[in-house]
Amino acid sequence: TLSENEVVLPFGMSGKKIENSVYTLPFLDIQSYHTLLSLSDINIVRGEVSAVAAMQVGKPFLWDMYKER
Repeated sequence: TLSENEVVLPFGMSGKKIENSVYTLPFLDIQSYHTLLSLSDINIVRGEVSAVAAMQVGKPFLWDMYKER
């Protein structure tokens, strides 16, 4: 049983829950990436495919678009 300040993260990681958290993760397969998007409170995405995936899960997201040349 988890205490109120603990959180279980996907892929076998765990950590303490704090007000704001940023995690650096390795590249993920597409199914794991979609799972991660759905579990996150907010997502920061770059490419068009990632933006569409973020829209589909219905969570708030920031889209850092690639710059056009």
